[in-house]
Amino acid sequence: KEKIHTFEEATKILRWDSDSLLRKANEGKINPLVYLEWEKDPMVCALPVLTPEGESEWKRIYKDALITSGWGGWGAPSKLYLNKGTDWLTLSNGYYFSMLKKQTSLPVISATIFSHTTYPAPPKGHEWQVMFGNNSSPILTLEKIYIQEFDLKKIDSQFETDEEGNEKRIWKIQLNKELSELKNLFKKLEYFELFESESLERLYQHFNSFSLPNPVPDHAKPLKWLGTISSCVQLFRRLKGTGWIDCTDRDLEQNHFVTKDGKPLKIRGRRVDQELKDVLLIEDLLKKYL
Repeated sequence: KEKIHTFEEATKILRWDSDSLLRKANEGKINPLVYLEWEKDPMVCALPVLTPEGESEWKRIYKDALITSGWGGWGAPSKLYLNKGTDWLTLSNGYYFSMLKKQTSLPVISATIFSHTTYPAPPKGHEWQVMFGNNSSPILTLEKIYIQEFDLKKIDSQFETDEEGNEKRIWKIQLNKELSELKNLFKKLEYFELFESESLERLYQHFNSFSLPNPVPDHAKPLKWLGTISSCVQLFRRLKGTGWIDCTDRDLEQNHFVTKDGKPLKIRGRRVDQELKDVLLIEDLLKKYL
């Protein structure tokens, strides 16, 4: 089951304000889950025809109630009741634009209604319309909006632009060891003034020890290498050669590291000067760790 965050939790994780996150919803970059409660029973219809998934959800909620279709007919089942934390609405993007404009009352909503325990994400291709008529319209507030972990990772990412002008997500460097083992190695590098001490606490933002790929968070800053470029190239070629990490030189250049002067670290095609003092030091250290 996909982890779900409250809207407030999501803004804190992203370090964004609420309007920035609402804009992502309005742009269709994320698809928030919404839980609403209402007085009495609204009228409901399926637009225009439910998919098999949508029909299954209708039967789950309404049992044998008639499914009406299109604008001409409104179904009025005996009760439309959603279970908090189980049944969710997903709304079209325009509702979040209305929230940005501080217009939150919803006399009619177009939504997907689905069970989170049945479907990990909203089933595509079906939509229900709920009309409140003379009943009190529910108010859409930030407290009623939830963000799925998958959506959060989609926008909490750093991107680079490829040769064709397309954005490509920057992924963490895949680590085949525990992060604690990598940190112990980098503590030694920090002790010998080859690696910035502040960067030591941010290794987790750039290295991933889990099996599934993980993007570099939007707010992550590059790690700073204080030694020569030769020593850095030597370190990562040895880490790759011994299976500690799975990545290419190009992957390592994706905003993961900068030099002591703050310039992007370039590794591809670099020749290592084996006589440099810090290169020899790297070799001595790696004999103990690899």
